[in-house]
Amino acid sequence: MQLLVTLLALGAIVALHEFGHLVVARLCRMRVDRYSIGFGPVLLSFKAGATEYVLSMLPFGGYVKIAGMNPQDGTAPDDPSSYTNRPAWQRFLVLAAGPVTNYLLAFVVLSTLNFFGRPQPFPVPTIGSVRPSSPAALAGIKPNDEFVSIGGKAIASFDDVRAQIQATQGHAVEIQVKRAGQRVTAIATPAQLDGAWAIGVLPKTELVRHPLPESIALAAKDTALYNVAILLHIAEWVRGKVSLGLGGPVRAVGETMQAAELGAAAFFEFVGFLSVGVGLFNLFPVPALDGGRLLFVVIEMVRRRPVNQRLETAVHALGFMLLLGLIVFLTWGDVHHWMEGLGRFAPPPPDAGH
Repeated sequence: MQLLVTLLALGAIVALHEFGHLVVARLCRMRVDRYSIGFGPVLLSFKAGATEYVLSMLPFGGYVKIAGMNPQDGTAPDDPSSYTNRPAWQRFLVLAAGPVTNYLLAFVVLSTLNFFGRPQPFPVPTIGSVRPSSPAALAGIKPNDEFVSIGGKAIASFDDVRAQIQATQGHAVEIQVKRAGQRVTAIATPAQLDGAWAIGVLPKTELVRHPLPESIALAAKDTALYNVAILLHIAEWVRGKVSLGLGGPVRAVGETMQAAELGAAAFFEFVGFLSVGVGLFNLFPVPALDGGRLLFVVIEMVRRRPVNQRLETAVHALGFMLLLGLIVFLTWGDVHHWMEGLGRFAPPPPDAGH
């Protein structure tokens, strides 16, 4: 059931992104030939007006086929509904509509969560759950334990927990927790999980509700902060301080399912974050992405004359092939990490002869 809900959520993020393109293209009087969710063999299709609506076998991704966007799609050069024959500002709006829709989705999801109840960590860094057979479990750490110190350094929040666990670089560390008013000392050896050191604990949270005006303001703020966090992480990667941590479709499904295990509120918060990530990624000025196409439109608007269509088509075709290769590479990496992770956080094998 969790897998089905996860696939539906990820599909909805893509579907709404493409739906944004569709709606604005129609408002700008462009003909939309196909609206597809997924790639590969067609499972279901129907036609409404000039548009064919398609559900394909591979649900990761999708596209909107706008007449004339590809010069080789057979659209008549003088067709007024062709993408290339519409004003540059309309093409700009059509391309920007997908990422903007992702931001709107995140904003609506976060506003709703803020109003009905959004999980927030306890003021005191308290453990909500301990992963079975994790380093924390093996060290005797339990749910509801409160972190006091790690490696002799005081812990004030779960951010401190993550920082101190990363600082161990996989070496055993002394962890002090408070349990039923008593201090308990444990020794844990962090393990690698998705490129980071971890001991297998999650914070205890409580639902915090806000009035509607405050919920909307907080959602706008957090949507912006998600962007900043992603960009700062990329900057840290460029400086060689952190791993970029890219993942493909398999990882996206896995992380969304992990969020679902924490409850509906955590699941929808992660969906909001993922939607921001999709919107921001598509704004990067990379050929074949919305941002790459927007760059060509901006160049045209500045130069006041169209960019050579053959050149632009060739650049986007090359970009699409590179992106496809990246997706295959990341998917293989996801599968490889998953196979490695089958034994991660598993109990150590018994000593030989015992």
